[in-house]
Amino acid sequence: MINIQRTLKDSGQDYRSFEILNLGKYERQHYMSINQNLEDKDQEKVLLKKEEEFISLILEAYKAQKIYNFKTIHGNKMGRFVSIGPIDLPVSRPLVEDVLNECIEKKLTKIDILGFEFEMGLAPDIQDYAKNQGIDLALKYIPKDVFDRIFENEWQSFRTKQNRNLKLQSPPYKIKRGKTKIAIKIVDIFGNDTMKIIEVDNKGG
Repeated sequence: MINIQRTLKDSGQDYRSFEILNLGKYERQHYMSINQNLEDKDQEKVLLKKEEEFISLILEAYKAQKIYNFKTIHGNKMGRFVSIGPIDLPVSRPLVEDVLNECIEKKLTKIDILGFEFEMGLAPDIQDYAKNQGIDLALKYIPKDVFDRIFENEWQSFRTKQNRNLKLQSPPYKIKRGKTKIAIKIVDIFGNDTMKIIEVDNKGG
């Protein structure tokens, strides 16, 4: 592919350099998207609810118990406290320092900070800083497929060598009444995936 691009470039044709896309990040941004037609106060309520749902989801996936009355700490797992980083931004040093300061204030000695991404150069310097404060700090990545755990897999369609046709309509499937969410996930031959989440309101017949 690179040789083809070089040939196209030398001949003055459009060679389109590779663009590396973090599909997981786009999924997370979509999850936090808000209807811009809502009033500001309603947007804040929706955003707060989504953040709470996100924290609950990560704690459940991490098998940690949710705790309250902390500023930056969200759970506890087997004697280690748990803090969850932002859904759409890397975990930054100021954020980690805020967590560590609360640990010092509350006399906590073990903390796990979970995040999809971490600021470049954060480790191992921040762990050494925490150790000097008497705190055992662990930085752990949240797996990208954590959002898949929200949904039950009810139907799949894929191409094979024998059959190149791809079905785009699922068989009828009964869903519960009221509001629910349907996820459509597409995976290419390289394993890259993206997902679209649609909210539907089934009022029944």
